Amino acid sequence: MTVYDSDAYPAYGGEDSVENPAPFGRAVAPLVTWTGAVASLALVAGLGLWGYNLAMRDVTGIPVIQALEGPMRVQPDDPGGRQADHQGLAVNVVKAQGVAAAPVDKIVLAPPPIDLSTATPAQPVPLVQDGPRDATAPEETGIPLPEEPNREQATVLAVEALISDLVAEEEAAQNGTVPNTKPGIARSPRPAARPEAVAFASRASFDLSAPTAAMPAVMRVAAFADPESIATGTRMVQFGAYDDADTAEAEWVRIAETFSPYLEGKNPVIQQAERAGRSFYRLRAMGFEDLADARRFCSVFLAEDLACIPVVYK
Repeated sequence: MTVYDSDAYPAYGGEDSVENPAPFGRAVAPLVTWTGAVASLALVAGLGLWGYNLAMRDVTGIPVIQALEGPMRVQPDDPGGRQADHQGLAVNVVKAQGVAAAPVDKIVLAPPPIDLSTATPAQPVPLVQDGPRDATAPEETGIPLPEEPNREQATVLAVEALISDLVAEEEAAQNGTVPNTKPGIARSPRPAARPEAVAFASRASFDLSAPTAAMPAVMRVAAFADPESIATGTRMVQFGAYDDADTAEAEWVRIAETFSPYLEGKNPVIQQAERAGRSFYRLRAMGFEDLADARRFCSVFLAEDLACIPVVYK
């Protein structure tokens, strides 16, 4: 039987054996855990506070307006900036393309630099004096006030006016007419004579058997504008599109009879167009200054449920 000596191995028994101490990592682990938890909570709280402030910034922010010091515009010392060597010279073309550039046809001098002091002169601002103001004092409007007339001169003028009125009444009493100084009219006005150049037509001068569309035919043909003579970009309005030119002319006659006061200075245009192999005719009118004028013109027709669209001639 083998006998072991316990004194030879103190770690496995005996009175002299000492226990191994706990490792250092076990003591630090709880501290690291709590530190990470606190840092995570602080990060989440910071993100939430930052997002709230970002959302409410425009609501709670107080605008601060501060005048800038110095002039509004400053002319730079070197307006052209930093220039490279031989900039703008023909030698650069030789380096880039390998051949010299052809001589230019026209040479124009560069304009002189703009002087801001003369371009935008400073406007004098009148100073307003603060303090109490007399309510009875007249306002300074820049219009000279009438001077107070002399009392003696006013008395003389009043006496002369009274004498002239008395003389006029005396003459009127003798002639049996009303003086001009009295209110009302002294003599009933007679109507002005009619000019001889005005011709009056009677009912018998009209031929009731003639068609009504034949009377404005001459005016209608003369008033239409040639589409070839209209410049591109002219402001126009379009009333509709029709299968033939006769229908478009008849529609213009109907519009002219109904809205003649609004068509003064407006010329009709019949423009032929083609789409998908089909020809049609557009009825338009020209004579507008701008788009706003065309829209105001169309508002009259749209109020009567008639088509009217502002267009640009192309």
